[in-house]
Amino acid sequence: MEDDALLGANASAEYGAASAMGAHSPPVFVGEKEGLREKKSEWGPPADARCVVRFPRALEECLAHVDDPIIALCQLCEDDAASPPLRFAAAGCRVLSRVITFFTAIEIGVSVPLILYFCGQDGEASWFATLMLVTGAATQVPKRFIWRARPFHVNRARSTLRNATSSFPSRAVACSTIYAYLVAYTLVYPAESALHASLLWLAIAAVLVPLAAFARINLGVHYPSDTVAGAILGVAICVAGTALSWVEDLGCASCRTGECYATAAAAGDEGAGDAISWSAMASVSWGLVAACALASLALTLVAIAPPLRFWNKCAHVGGVTLGCLSFHLTFLCKQASANGRHALPPPDALRGAATQIGALAAAFVLSSALFALGKVAQSKAVSKALGRAIIVADLTLFAGEFSVMYRYILRDHAHNLTRSP
Repeated sequence: MEDDALLGANASAEYGAASAMGAHSPPVFVGEKEGLREKKSEWGPPADARCVVRFPRALEECLAHVDDPIIALCQLCEDDAASPPLRFAAAGCRVLSRVITFFTAIEIGVSVPLILYFCGQDGEASWFATLMLVTGAATQVPKRFIWRARPFHVNRARSTLRNATSSFPSRAVACSTIYAYLVAYTLVYPAESALHASLLWLAIAAVLVPLAAFARINLGVHYPSDTVAGAILGVAICVAGTALSWVEDLGCASCRTGECYATAAAAGDEGAGDAISWSAMASVSWGLVAACALASLALTLVAIAPPLRFWNKCAHVGGVTLGCLSFHLTFLCKQASANGRHALPPPDALRGAATQIGALAAAFVLSSALFALGKVAQSKAVSKALGRAIIVADLTLFAGEFSVMYRYILRDHAHNLTRSP
């Protein structure tokens, strides 16, 4: 076994040296004979994974003529025999790639809806949450059911990462496309036309998407063809997620135009208006709250339990996005409420600078925490240590995050709740 590891390390080093000279090695597929020895299959789908289709061999060989030269170019300095300046440049590229990977991770986007609710941008928060929920599901479907070995799995690239999941497609590139879209439309729409917002989206994506693609290729965890597929998938998610958001606005009046809010009672006018107040919290549709929570919990259980085992990040991604969407449906959708007091009043538009800075700080802390949480949930050591109890841990994590989303958002909106005398 040690000899196999040594041979694998030597093969990786030889490929790195060849890449630095502009060459690339032919594809080496996991489980095939390599000379007189059989390459150890360290990577691959779990033994109990069902309905997994391997990436077509013919397509892999065809794409290799394009993928391998680009990988070699992006890892040009990854040569142990390179001069000190080149090794320094390689280290710098790896650091830059890791930074870009952090800011294009799905955990970053998942934390945004909560921060937007905190800032009083309820319409954008609901829109972001819908898009990120679609992103989590749509990007995981191919990763769960199509297995493609990552470049470093088969010695077609060098990497210090240990990603054991499928390479196809690149979720980071898909997220970079989506984040560019969200930023562009948040900045200029609906104040400007959809055309202006689309042009801004293209301008931001023209910078962010290539950076994300380079980062993933440079780290040896994606092929260039994975990044192209990720960009295409990102565009499709933007269209589908926005369409679902429009459908939601048809059922629940849009918060982006202020139509979702209730009318607060005037001072001393008890019972006037239809806004939720602290004294009238009992009239909130708690049955709807419970139904949303149970439906979200059931959906998460189906996703993480065998035989599907859809995604080990599903619990905490769903805990945030489903929590935000359930809050919106319960407290900001008058049509969904059968009670006399229908929704929250509009948030205070005048936010101090300290509050805005606090929101940005909270965004960074929360994003970091969710990123770390995703890595922990992804860890084989954690899964092995918990065994069958991993499902209970995931459900506990989901329930905790779901309840925290409710409590945090409602507490932030609390200063807007009217208090009857």
